[in-house]
Amino acid sequence: MKKLNARLGGAGILAILILLGLLMPALHVDADSPTTFGEVRYVQHDPIRINNDTDLEALGLSGSGTSGDPYVISGWEIDAQGGGAGIYIGNTTKYLHITSVHIFNASYISNTYFLGAGVELYNTYNIRIEDSNISYNYY
Repeated sequence: MKKLNARLGGAGILAILILLGLLMPALHVDADSPTTFGEVRYVQHDPIRINNDTDLEALGLSGSGTSGDPYVISGWEIDAQGGGAGIYIGNTTKYLHITSVHIFNASYISNTYFLGAGVELYNTYNIRIEDSNISYNYY
C-alpha cells in the first residue's frame, strides 16, 4: 500500500475510490431473490404496460387512485430488455406515485409506444416519479 500510495498520492487513491463508488450501482445481480441497491431492496418485476385507467386498476396496487390515496408502484426492479419501456403508462387520469424503482435495459423497438425509455408517459395526468434509479436505457 505504501508503494501504491507513493505513486498515486492521496488524491489519486481518493479518485479511484470515488470511481469505484460510482460504478457500484451499475452492478446487477441476476437472482430470484430481491436485489439490494444502496439501502433499497428490490423485487424483480416484468415490464409494465398500462394503456388506460382499467389497466392501472387491474395491477392490484395499493391505494385507490385518488389524489389523497394514489396508487403506488414501489420497490420493483424491472429489466426491460426487449420490452421497449420499463413502465409504459398511457391514457390515464388516476393518481399514481412511482417511487424507489430500478429500471434498466429498455431497448428501442420500432413502434410508436416502444421507444426504449425507462418510463414512458403518453397522454397521462397525475403521475409522480421520485427516488428511483432509471438508467442504462435507450432513452
